[in-house]
Amino acid sequence: MPSHNSKKAIHDDDDAEFEKMKIEIEASQENALSLCTEKVLLAQQACELVTNLLFMTGVLEIISIVNPSLFLHGFVYEAF
Repeated sequence: MPSHNSKKAIHDDDDAEFEKMKIEIEASQENALSLCTEKVLLAQQACELVTNLLFMTGVLEIISIVNPSLFLHGFVYEAF
């Protein structure tokens, strides 16, 4: 029976190691998702800042006159 006990101990160690790795992978995935979400939010803020700057400087009005299709295709339209 000693052989059976050592196999069971090895199996238990493998299970514990597997659970530890699973938890680490899940934590890494959550961290990656959080970083991606943060990057998307920062990109949206940057787009809003650029749009506001263009609007305040009057460039946006010039763009709308020169090429109004930009408004229709979402370049500027979604920012408002």
